[in-house]
Amino acid sequence: MIQLDDIDWQLLAALQEDARLGFRELGRMVHLTAPAVASRVRRLEEGGVILGYSARVDPAAVGYGVEGFIHIASNGRRQSYEIAAQAAAEPRVLEDHRVAGQSDHVLRIVAESLTSLEPFIDELNDNGRPATSVVFSSPKRWSPIPRPGTQG
Repeated sequence: MIQLDDIDWQLLAALQEDARLGFRELGRMVHLTAPAVASRVRRLEEGGVILGYSARVDPAAVGYGVEGFIHIASNGRRQSYEIAAQAAAEPRVLEDHRVAGQSDHVLRIVAESLTSLEPFIDELNDNGRPATSVVFSSPKRWSPIPRPGTQG
């Protein structure tokens, strides 16, 4: 784990809000030169703090009418690995989290319709007991990672 100072946290906050900001603009925000900002951002990338850059896409706007979560209680360790492989191979699975508790995996999924999701759920039945939750709305869709110790 690399040590982060106040400027690193300011850069992380800015990049999480808008990853398209250039080094010059970031430099103005944190009162550093563009090369100094570039060096810091490169250190954050190489240190594994910044994992990558991407666009947040609204699933409904691109044709996915269903968004949800599938909680799966597997039938054992081998089946848990099979579920992970199934999730990795399915493009509509956006995230796979291996968790503790009643479920072994929680998958975040999108689908064109509930009917189109049914065959994938049937496949998951071979390795566990899936339970699907459909998202009606997302009052808090996304949030940047806060600096530790800043929670109210």
